[in-house]
Amino acid sequence: MQLRPPRPGAERGGHVRRLTMRGLRCLITGAAVALTVGLAVVLADRPTHPGLAAVASTSPADGARPTRAPTEVELSFTEPVDPGRSHIAVTGLS
Repeated sequence: MQLRPPRPGAERGGHVRRLTMRGLRCLITGAAVALTVGLAVVLADRPTHPGLAAVASTSPADGARPTRAPTEVELSFTEPVDPGRSHIAVTGLS
């Protein structure tokens, strides 16, 4: 009597599943769709202008007309500001 190693898949009832060309095409198509959807989600979630800070709030408020000149003006931005590439001017009615 000669002993043979068990066939692959024998522990599942002896059925071995093989990848056919049709199955391979479905697998590749599914992977491509998943990658495309993942890339679309990542691109849609990023800011439209990375590195471009916008004014979020000001004190005194934008358009306010204080009776005397403020001693301090505060600006809040949506992102960090690069002082080397930024310019702010405070002007008043003359």
